[in-house]
Amino acid sequence: MSDSTEQVFNRHLQAFGARDLDGLLADYAPNATMILVGGPTVHGPTELKPLFEGFMQEFGRPEVKFDVLGTVIEGEIAALTWTAETPEKIYDFGSETFVIRDGKIVSQVTAMKSRPR
Repeated sequence: MSDSTEQVFNRHLQAFGARDLDGLLADYAPNATMILVGGPTVHGPTELKPLFEGFMQEFGRPEVKFDVLGTVIEGEIAALTWTAETPEKIYDFGSETFVIRDGKIVSQVTAMKSRPR
């Protein structure tokens, strides 16, 4: 039996918070698609790895503020809205929408509104 949408979503958020790159990438199906609105579309954990390495470098510093505005889980869809401040940028708004099927993330759409510090 596969993990539920909620289990995968919560594990994914915990892995990101812990800067656990391997755990984070393990949540994605081999053919997963991540669409970055205004940026590239990447496929599968191999293409996702450098993207998340960059995110973890930016968001992994102790002075970073990250606030979850809300989460919604409905069926195989999970969504997260957030704001953040890093040494480089202020993220006025971020949105992540995941499709989780058979215990793996198969699709993710990420949109962010940011400005330099």
